[in-house]
Amino acid sequence: MMKLKCNQLLAGCFILLSLFIYSCSSKKSLDVDIVPTAEFAPYISAYTGGVVPKNSAIQVEFTQNVTGIELLTQLPKNPFSISPKVKGDAQWISANTIEFTPSENFKSGQRYQVDFDLEQFGSVPKELKTFSFSFRVIEQLFTMTVNPVYISSSNVEKVELSGTLTFSDAEEIEDLSSLFTAKIKNTKDLLQVVTSKTISTNTYRFTIPNIPRTDEAQELELLVDGSSIGINQLEKSVVKIPALNSFELLSVEPISLPENGYLLTFSDPLSTKQNLNGLVELSDVISYTFERDENRLYFYYEPVKSESYTLKVNQGIKNHEDKSLGADRTFVFDAQRFLPAVELLTDAAILPNSKELILPFKSVNLRAVDLQVIQIYENNALSFLQNNKFTGNSQLNRFGRLVHQETLDLTLDQRYDLSKWNNFSIDLAKLFKQDPGSIYHIVLSFKQEYSLYPCNGEVVKPTYNPLTQTPNVLDDETWDDPNYYYSTYYQNVDWSVYDWRERNNPCHPTFYMTGDRHASCNVMASNIGVTVKRNKNKEVWVALSDLLTVEPLAKAEVVVYNYQLQPIGKTLTDKEGLATLKVEGVPFVLVASANNQKTYVRLVDGEEKSTSRFDVGGEEVQKGLKGLIYGERGVWRPGDTLHITFMLHDEEQRIPANHPVSFELFNPRGQFYTKKTSTDGLNGFYKFTIPTAQDDPTGVWNAYVKVGGSTFHKPLRIETIKPNRLKINLGLPDDLIQAKRKTLPVNLYSEWLTGAKASNLKTKVELSLARVNTQFDKFNNYQFNNPTTQFSYQKKELFSGVLNEEGKLALELELPEANEAPGMLQAYFTTQVFEPGGNASIYTQTIPYAPFDAFVGVQMKNEEEWLTDEDHQLDIVVVNEQGKLIDQRELEYDIYKLDWSWWWDNSSNYLSNYVNNTSKKPIKSGKLTTTKGKSAINFRVNYPDWGAYFVYIKDVQGGHATGGTMYIDWPSWRGRANRYDPSGITMLSFSVDKKEYQVGEKVTTIIPAASNGKALVSLENGSRVLKQEWINVSSDNDTKYVFEVTADMAPNIYVHISLLQPHAQTINNL
Repeated sequence: MMKLKCNQLLAGCFILLSLFIYSCSSKKSLDVDIVPTAEFAPYISAYTGGVVPKNSAIQVEFTQNVTGIELLTQLPKNPFSISPKVKGDAQWISANTIEFTPSENFKSGQRYQVDFDLEQFGSVPKELKTFSFSFRVIEQLFTMTVNPVYISSSNVEKVELSGTLTFSDAEEIEDLSSLFTAKIKNTKDLLQVVTSKTISTNTYRFTIPNIPRTDEAQELELLVDGSSIGINQLEKSVVKIPALNSFELLSVEPISLPENGYLLTFSDPLSTKQNLNGLVELSDVISYTFERDENRLYFYYEPVKSESYTLKVNQGIKNHEDKSLGADRTFVFDAQRFLPAVELLTDAAILPNSKELILPFKSVNLRAVDLQVIQIYENNALSFLQNNKFTGNSQLNRFGRLVHQETLDLTLDQRYDLSKWNNFSIDLAKLFKQDPGSIYHIVLSFKQEYSLYPCNGEVVKPTYNPLTQTPNVLDDETWDDPNYYYSTYYQNVDWSVYDWRERNNPCHPTFYMTGDRHASCNVMASNIGVTVKRNKNKEVWVALSDLLTVEPLAKAEVVVYNYQLQPIGKTLTDKEGLATLKVEGVPFVLVASANNQKTYVRLVDGEEKSTSRFDVGGEEVQKGLKGLIYGERGVWRPGDTLHITFMLHDEEQRIPANHPVSFELFNPRGQFYTKKTSTDGLNGFYKFTIPTAQDDPTGVWNAYVKVGGSTFHKPLRIETIKPNRLKINLGLPDDLIQAKRKTLPVNLYSEWLTGAKASNLKTKVELSLARVNTQFDKFNNYQFNNPTTQFSYQKKELFSGVLNEEGKLALELELPEANEAPGMLQAYFTTQVFEPGGNASIYTQTIPYAPFDAFVGVQMKNEEEWLTDEDHQLDIVVVNEQGKLIDQRELEYDIYKLDWSWWWDNSSNYLSNYVNNTSKKPIKSGKLTTTKGKSAINFRVNYPDWGAYFVYIKDVQGGHATGGTMYIDWPSWRGRANRYDPSGITMLSFSVDKKEYQVGEKVTTIIPAASNGKALVSLENGSRVLKQEWINVSSDNDTKYVFEVTADMAPNIYVHISLLQPHAQTINNL
């Protein structure tokens, strides 16, 4: 039994953790919050209070650790008494924290009172034997959002409706479809509603697929009833389902994400060939772009100063069948007003001890913001990082304290239009003195009185005067109250006013109450810059530099801690500021110390810098091991024996002889099936023999081989193969299908395998189309696919009927146009003939499908070097579906300068935005006519321009288009200095002289000039760092780095270069 007595050693603790002093009446009521008195501070440091989710656990944390306890074991006597009564179990989850887990979720919207038996855990004064407090559970409500109807060009006879259902608290129900009722008005048949979870625990997505279109427009009634899950709420929506073969504009809605714009929804998919310039116009707007998505048109624009916008939609807009809209439409919208908001431009930063510590932020529709600075003390920093990422803010009261607060007046500079987004900055150096080793949590928030958002046509006048605000009056009581250690989201809620359904209404106080309106970030006061790399072999490589001067930090101490904050590795950096550690455990956090300063880096998987934007291909190496799993065939049947072989390549010979290699197999349900272990591998080959049973489930099984801490995976397919009992023949007339023929005559024949006629049997013919890489003989080095199109095609039923007495049918199948195809397609015909009992025999045929009568190809010459100040020629051909050249074909072309992000976002959607974007003007355009099927584009890019360029070429008559990207650079004699791309400022562009090398060859890397500083060059082979070194870089000239290829660099070598610049530099924005 522990003794919880306050002695002189706890006097400071009493002050630090003192609670709000409230007088509690002897009569306990569930109508008011119960806050403990400060007399409990020597015993209780934290508890669950405020507002919690319904699936929350209740915790009480003591000020002292308790010895001799058993963690995660139910206590024989539950110290929690909760009213209204709740069943559950209590257990120790740490040496000083007891947690109560309810058997069922708490009731939504209910306020609970807790009486905790403190006397059970130690000797306390009589008046403190019961620790009483209260908490409130979030009231469960929901809102429904319905998206505009979606109609695909692959199935215009059907409509899909989707949306989201958002709850105020988490919902744990797998399938919410029972809440929905969907039907066409004046009908009885219910429509299927499919629900699915999203990443958010309180948001579900719903879809109503295959809503049939008829000759007349219909109304779909959608009802959501929450009573079955205990929510007394109904939501109803009525949606128009457009008539078949009608083309009209259904709706126009303003949108703000990803940009300002309007969403236009039509009753049919739009033509992908039509140029929409001039067909949709917005008054006074000259910079805009379109994005088509079947029957939806996204119109994005650059806002201009105007009170209202007039949107004109021209009748000339066409659907996928070239049918015109038929009538002009005009809409008038008020200028979109931004909701009041404040955002920080970073979520974490290191601020060195420089003269200025500038923290940028931006705001909109606010006349002021409140600033708070919370210091997380040096001796609490590691504990804070144990509970948070560096960007986190959980349990701030436990680790830090408010050290500064003030109101920032944004109206002082009259140049700003505060109704729009504006950038501001705070100089933290002028607000408080930074303590080395501390972390500072910066919070920007705002009140309703700061809002400039007009409500009822008027902007509320402020009731405060920023000039008379007391800048630094700190509310100590808040930071002495542990009530909100576990939840701060609802800390400032006035429950007499709060209404969750008004949370997005800036004219209601609820909008300003919750924590999601705040902007916050963590900053670290330190001059130490740290670069850390580690592998799975417990090796850590560290490079330290001074952020002010970028000079390496020699003899700096580096300590690595595990998750329990115990040191598992320690060293000093060499004269180059570099160090290598072999740690004894899994590293969690690294602390670098030098010159009485500290920098902290969490070393947690998933928090490392992403390399997805870089070329990190090659062979995968796990902990220096490479492995391959293969079987004697690709598909097995239940009851077969699987003969699986694992091939291990251990170049570093880390795995000793006779080391066990384990094989685990899981069935398609995710259930463990068997495990085998082998120690008798021969030259790295390990054999595993796995018998299966006749009644084993079919599907994709998963095999895992584990060796030396590495895991290798391979899916295995086990299927039951049901043989056809009917012979089927679908006689296609040619070796290639031309969509221009509109229909395809075929002869369908079926008979039983015994030779009997398949008389009067039901049959069905389906077609699916898939994109393929379009190539023609004699033009293998030409690009024929259109990189700007997004093509998808759902399986379509071409015929459903009955065979005649002879088991035959002569059919005329209707062919889809597929105008949005990137090039040639592959057609998959699936023919099914059904036996009288319902079983089907299936026959599948594939055949090339030509959606166009002509295909444009361009020779990109990607292996050649494209340089500025030189004339370049792009050769072009136009061929028919047989690959024969077509003479006198008219073409149009455009050449665009791409943003810097083209090479890591080189998607069809990204490139199509260039082609359809009026604000993206081509640098060159023109028309061509083929001569004997050939033509060419001549162009050049003159110094000092450089970068990525996209060429787009379209056949005017047939509609097919092609294109490609090319990177045009300065010749090496000019160097790469002084090049600047504002959209790529955080990414260092460098190149090597070749793609592949032999051992002994020299690799030359050219680093473009950026500013005076240093670059950390790291050579890595995928499993470890082979070499690290610093090199000096200049703002005047490019820097060459040369190294020799060695045998340990095979099969892959990665050159990772980090550019470090002095903190005060102003040459660029890095």
